Amino acid sequence: MAAIIMNRHFKLLSSVFLALTIQLSGCRDKNHLSPNQEFGSIPASLADSLRQVGAEVQNTEIDPAKDNTIVGKQGTTIYISANSLIDEQGQPIKSRTTIQLKENYSIADIVSSNLQTIHNSEILQSQGMIYLLATTSDGSAVKIDKSKPIRIEFPFSGNFGDAKFFRGTRDDIGNINWTTVEGPDKKLVPFPIKMIASRPYGECSKDFGITKDPEIWKDTMTKYYRTYDEITKYENTLLATREFKARYYSYCMPELTKIYIDNLDKNMWEVDELVVQHFIKDSTERVDFEIGYRPPGVNGGARTKEQDAAYEWLVNTAKESGHQMIIIFKAFAAQKLTKIDETRKVDTSEVKDFDKAFIAYETVSFGWINCDIFYKDPKAEKIKLLVQTNETPSIVNIIFKDRKIVLDGIEDGTNKFRFTKDHEGYNKLPKGDTAIILAIGYRDNKITFASKEIIIGQNETENLDLKEITGSELKILLKHCNS
Repeated sequence: MAAIIMNRHFKLLSSVFLALTIQLSGCRDKNHLSPNQEFGSIPASLADSLRQVGAEVQNTEIDPAKDNTIVGKQGTTIYISANSLIDEQGQPIKSRTTIQLKENYSIADIVSSNLQTIHNSEILQSQGMIYLLATTSDGSAVKIDKSKPIRIEFPFSGNFGDAKFFRGTRDDIGNINWTTVEGPDKKLVPFPIKMIASRPYGECSKDFGITKDPEIWKDTMTKYYRTYDEITKYENTLLATREFKARYYSYCMPELTKIYIDNLDKNMWEVDELVVQHFIKDSTERVDFEIGYRPPGVNGGARTKEQDAAYEWLVNTAKESGHQMIIIFKAFAAQKLTKIDETRKVDTSEVKDFDKAFIAYETVSFGWINCDIFYKDPKAEKIKLLVQTNETPSIVNIIFKDRKIVLDGIEDGTNKFRFTKDHEGYNKLPKGDTAIILAIGYRDNKITFASKEIIIGQNETENLDLKEITGSELKILLKHCNS
């Protein structure tokens, strides 16, 4: 969300998946990010108050001459390769460096950081945002070696096939716009394979079906389903990745492992497509078998209703199970993941959750970055919506919490703000949806606040009466926007 001042331009921020700001600079107070970059042009005193109620800044001191893995409290993982941080002359930074991370994954975090979810004139749905900053102990300016980009992994829920990354910039009056659009990183990070395959999951074996255990091999059927080998043979291959673990757990059968083992020279997405073809063939054979094996009636008589019902159930189950796996692996293939990046050295002591879903991004520059998807709703209609406030606020927003959309208000007269544009830009909102409008201001060294739940399209003008509240009260009220 951007600050609202006189003659302020409306810019909608895009935040689907994530806003990531990485700004490496010289001497700065390590406990505070620059208000201009962090909060825009809202009053400094209000920015200080929002620091107390919003996402915390997490400081991690690293030795830039070594490989570093940093995991944020909300699940952001940052991989910084040895000597990838350089000075203005292109030489590796030698002094200790503090990495500052601020994670904005909730509506409350987005609002309290004065952000919004807009890409130029299009609305975004946020998957999360981060702000990253680096400072050195000796005050050196810091850049990223373009040949050694920083990898950032964002925790993600749902299907992220359409997710994009947006680099954000604040303009002269502090508004942020998610402008440059970039795709996710397609490379894989290898982990020790025994660590990846260390935990049984439901009916899944913990070894991906790769074993020389003589007790297991006593069963003749095991030879068909499993791979007789040492699992450590597959270090630094597609199998030694969290992405393969997710695929294996989707089906839980060692025959799937064999397909990947037979194609380790290929990209992950190419093997995913081979698995799709495998399931198409397997599903067809299973359905044909069930159709062809229609049991006769008892003692040569007519089949009972129970027999017919059981037959239909078997055929439909074969169809549905096969279709489900085809859909799952088509989605995996659509991610277009390639091969492992053996240059990435992971501090496995820092990575605790190996089963989380994530989406990765590589950056060679610093600034705001956001992981989002474009908002698309064919039911959205042209809506005129104005908010009238009793005093001038610094922040005015409309929030669609179920969609994780936050839009900034456009000044349209004295203490009046609108949420759609007349000409250029978006002018459609989901009519009938529930939304929250809110305003935050600062008066006489105190925070002022007002919010209201509305139905889109019910009223053309809504009124907000800002009143003084404490920082602790604001924190509670903003948390209500999440639930």
